Amino acid sequence: MLIMAAATTLALMILRVDYYYVLGPAAGIAILLPYVGVILSTVPAVAVAYFQYDAGKALLVFLVYSLLQFLEGNILTPYIVGGKVRLFPLTVMIAFIFWGTIWGISGAVLAVPLTSAIKVVCEHVRGWEGMARLLGEPDLPHYRKRAKQKVAEAG
Repeated sequence: MLIMAAATTLALMILRVDYYYVLGPAAGIAILLPYVGVILSTVPAVAVAYFQYDAGKALLVFLVYSLLQFLEGNILTPYIVGGKVRLFPLTVMIAFIFWGTIWGISGAVLAVPLTSAIKVVCEHVRGWEGMARLLGEPDLPHYRKRAKQKVAEAG
């Protein structure tokens, strides 16, 4: 989030777009909202560039935002988060809709952390491992430890 805010602010400063000090941090905060955050951060920046300059500068801002969001979403975040969350993309989308419907914007922001917490609890409760596998990829060290325990109990 902080990296995206800084990168977007810097890009808008280089492109000399007004209100970079608001639009950049807004882009960093908006990426917390899966799926719609990208739109919520891009549209205002493109509109400011369009009204300040012209359609060419607006297109350039759109391309820069698209590039930064692509790099953040497909390279930086998976590298930083790595295999920690391990939720399926469909699970994230359903969680976003579910928690967003229940709690609105707060639920949308908390959708992934809440669902990850539920997955971790399911992994550690006997009989709920199947639910954890439905939510995402299994935590392999945990499952290997569980398998060793079952072998020790059986033998």
